[in-house]
Amino acid sequence: MRIDAFLEESGWTEQQLAAAARSSQSTINRLKNDEMEAGLELSLRIETATGGKVRAEDVPMTTDTRQALLAVRNAARAQEPAA
Repeated sequence: MRIDAFLEESGWTEQQLAAAARSSQSTINRLKNDEMEAGLELSLRIETATGGKVRAEDVPMTTDTRQALLAVRNAARAQEPAA
């Protein structure tokens, strides 16, 4: 889910999301409007702050950041115990 859809569905304000993600309201606004790209840490903080409703992959980011996120996801999967 994109940030704008999350805000509309949840009723949260940009300021509330910013506080939960340890960011600023202006950063959330710029991400929501595709005016900036998030780094790996911020995209993961947004995912955590939204309880996974906005996945890190849904936050605007550079190709390099997207590749780093994929590496983090793959490393986490490798650490999971086998079923």
